Amino acid sequence: MKCTGEFYTNLQRKDPVSKFNHNHFGDNDKVNVEKDLCVIKEQTKAGLSKSLEVYAEIISKLDDDTGAKMLVEDIIQYEWCTTGHSEYEHFLIFDNGIDSEQRILIFGTVSKSTTWYSDGNFSLASKLFLQLYVISVEVGRWYIYNCNSLLQRKTSETYKLVFRTFVEKCAEENLNLDSKYVYLDFEKIVIKAVHKILNRVVIIPGCFYHLSQSTHRKVQALGLEQLYIP
Repeated sequence: MKCTGEFYTNLQRKDPVSKFNHNHFGDNDKVNVEKDLCVIKEQTKAGLSKSLEVYAEIISKLDDDTGAKMLVEDIIQYEWCTTGHSEYEHFLIFDNGIDSEQRILIFGTVSKSTTWYSDGNFSLASKLFLQLYVISVEVGRWYIYNCNSLLQRKTSETYKLVFRTFVEKCAEENLNLDSKYVYLDFEKIVIKAVHKILNRVVIIPGCFYHLSQSTHRKVQALGLEQLYIP
C-alpha cells in the first residue's frame, strides 16, 4: 500500500507541518540513504568532487544495513541521466568525458519545430563551466527547453558541436527538424555555427532585446546616455 504521509515546509524549509501521518513504520536506513544521495548531488554540483568519488567515500562509512539499501553507482548514474516520467528517456545526450580538453555536457529531449530560440547564460552555469547554453523550440502555443548545454568555452567549434549533437539526436528519433527560423543574439560565431550545421537557408532574425541591450551599452561607453535618453 502506498504511504499517504505528507509533510510541508515553507520555501526556506522552515515551519514544518505534517498533514497526513504515515501508514507504516519508519525506515531509518532508507532515510539515511536519501540523505547520502542528497550529499552526493550537492558536492557534485559544487564541483568539489566527482560523483563516483563522493559515492565511494560515503559507501565506505555506511553500516551493513544502510549500505545494503544504497543504490549501486551504475544505477545512480543512470537515474540522474534520464527524464522523470514513466518512459525514462535518456536525458544526457552527450558527454565528452573528464579527460577532454574542454568538458561539454549536453542534456535534452527532442521535438519537431520550425522555430528555435538559442541563448547563453553565464550566471546559471555551475562552477566548472563558463556558460549554460539553451536551445528552446516553439511547439504550438508553448516554448519548450529542448537542449541545455554546459560549456567551458565560447568558440565556433564548441557551438558547432552543440548544434550538431542536437541534430544527430533528432535524426536518431527519426525527426525531420525542418528548422526555418533560429532566433539568436548577434554573436557572429554562433550565427556561423548555425549556418554551418543547419543550412544557409535558415533565417536568423536576431533578438530585439539583445540589440537594444548592446545599443545601450555602446551609448554608455561613448558617454552619450544623457543625450540619448529623453
